Amino acid sequence: MKKRLYISDLDGTLLNNEKKITAYSRETLNNLISRGVQISIATARTSATVEKMLKGINIEIPVVLMNGVALYDLKQHEYIDVEYIDKGSSEEIIRRLESAHQGGFIYTIEDKDQLTAYYNKSLNSYETIFYEERKKAKLFKNTKVEKLKDIIYFVFMDEKEKIEEIAELIRDIPAIDYSLYKDNYMEGAYLLEVYSKKASKSNGVLKVKQQYDYKEVVCFGDNLNDLSMFHIAEYSYAVGNAVDVLKEVATEVIDSNEEDGVVSFIKKLES
Repeated sequence: MKKRLYISDLDGTLLNNEKKITAYSRETLNNLISRGVQISIATARTSATVEKMLKGINIEIPVVLMNGVALYDLKQHEYIDVEYIDKGSSEEIIRRLESAHQGGFIYTIEDKDQLTAYYNKSLNSYETIFYEERKKAKLFKNTKVEKLKDIIYFVFMDEKEKIEEIAELIRDIPAIDYSLYKDNYMEGAYLLEVYSKKASKSNGVLKVKQQYDYKEVVCFGDNLNDLSMFHIAEYSYAVGNAVDVLKEVATEVIDSNEEDGVVSFIKKLES
């Protein structure tokens, strides 16, 4: 039985404020992994940006993407487990969005491992930034969405009041869940991520734990979408820049994302 899995959030946790993993953290992570330390990632991001950010880091364990919607193999570049939103719920979400003239990004997986994000409304300023940072990945399609199938994820970003309105619009749909939280990078922006009720960071982490027969999970995070995995981990650590809610439930508060807090802490435990 493998003893321990370390699993870290990315944005605001393993990444610094420039959305990068420092040279120190990269080198230290690879040294730890080469010694047999078991390390992986649980993030709201998709494979399109995670593969780029983690390039050169030898993570062999599946990573948890899109807040637990999917497990992804970085070595084979393929999805190995996906929680789809059921057809009735996804159609109802789209119907309500259309009635409210509300846009957003709708994610599907096509042709086995091709992640695609659809949108058919004008992008607001926050969505435009999000799009511009990811367009080189050829992820986006601007087209009608009424007949989409195999939907896995909806993403909305706007000012807090608007995001709360969208959450209220879909709140009573029983087969879905969502995360609503402040964006780490865009001033004034809030995110709403909608997915199957079967998907969460906690469920994704538990799948990895069970698949690889780990005895315990040690997790790291900074924001509200990390709460679910904090609740199921044997030990949970909030970085110094984390929101207060997360610090209150954490085993301990460690150094911030700007101080290589996660990697330094793992190195100390494994020394």
